Amino acid sequence: MVNPVRNFDSLSYSNELRKIGVPENQANLQAKALFTVVDEQMLNKQDLEKVELRLSTDIREVKADVERVEAKLSSEIEKVEAKLENLKVKLIAEIKDVRRDVKESELRLFVRLVSAIMIIGAVLKYLPTIHF
Repeated sequence: MVNPVRNFDSLSYSNELRKIGVPENQANLQAKALFTVVDEQMLNKQDLEKVELRLSTDIREVKADVERVEAKLSSEIEKVEAKLENLKVKLIAEIKDVRRDVKESELRLFVRLVSAIMIIGAVLKYLPTIHF
């Protein structure tokens, strides 16, 4: 990366100021002051390397944090899935039990109905016929 301060030609700047009427001492002083301000404000290669190192470290830490969170979430998801599967098995068993109970109840009701019909038939068979 080219350092803009090194490309700053303070002599040319001072000469340009003198061309527009700035006294030589003042032009030289302004050129020196501008060079100093720009030089102090510019980042050098070492500054950039420090920032890059800090950012690289931060990025690695964030990646590690994300991996830990992903692992924890994956574990939690597996636990929830296992619980759901367990509930599913229990619900299927309960549904089978209810179906069996309903079939048994229907069969008992059917047997009672048939028994009642047979009893009514037998009673009607032995009752004297009523004529109106």
